[in-house]
Amino acid sequence: MNKSEENNLITCSIRPHLVSFLYKELSGEDQAIYEDKKVKLAKVCKSSFLGQLIDLFKINIDVSKTNTITGYSIFFRMVDNELPTGVFHEKRQKSTAILQLQKKDVVTLNNYLDSLYDTSLVEFVKGYTRQKTTKKSFVFEAVDLFMQDHDLYATETDPSALVQRYYRAIKTDHALKKIQNQTGNRSKYYNEL
Repeated sequence: MNKSEENNLITCSIRPHLVSFLYKELSGEDQAIYEDKKVKLAKVCKSSFLGQLIDLFKINIDVSKTNTITGYSIFFRMVDNELPTGVFHEKRQKSTAILQLQKKDVVTLNNYLDSLYDTSLVEFVKGYTRQKTTKKSFVFEAVDLFMQDHDLYATETDPSALVQRYYRAIKTDHALKKIQNQTGNRSKYYNEL
C-alpha cells in the first residue's frame, strides 16, 4: 500500500440506527451499564461471514497485516441524549486496535448491515401483522414495537420512514430483494460514517 492509500483510511464506524439495532441483535458482553450509559463488546469471528468480509477489505490494504489478525469485535456505546456509536476493532495476539479501512469499504460494510436491518424489520412486521384482520392499522404498531425493542427512538429514526421502507420492501413480495438489486437507501445517516 502506498502513502496516498494509507491516508485514505478511516475508522470503521457504524451508522447510528445500525448501532442500536446491532446492540440488541448481536451477542456480547455488556461491559458497563451506569448513569444512562450502556457499553457492549460483541466479538466477530474471522470465520463468520462478517469476519470474512472484513478480511477481504483488509487484504486490499495489506495482506501481511491481515494474517496477524485473530478476530474482530464491535464496541458499542449508547448514552442517553446522544447518538449511539459503534466502532469495529481488530484483535491480534497481544493487542487490539481500531479497524481502519478505505472509505468505500466502510460504506459497503454499512450497506450490508443495513440490508440485514431492513430484512429484520420486514420479517418482524410481517410476523406481527400475519394474524391481524386489518393489517394496515397494525403496521404502525409493529414498527413502533420494533423501534422500542431496538432503541431506535434514540437515533432520531422516523417511524413513518420505517413504515415506508416496509411497504417498499413488500411491494415485490421478496424479503431478500435488497441483496439482489441495487436499491436506494433512505436512511438519515446514509452518507455519514
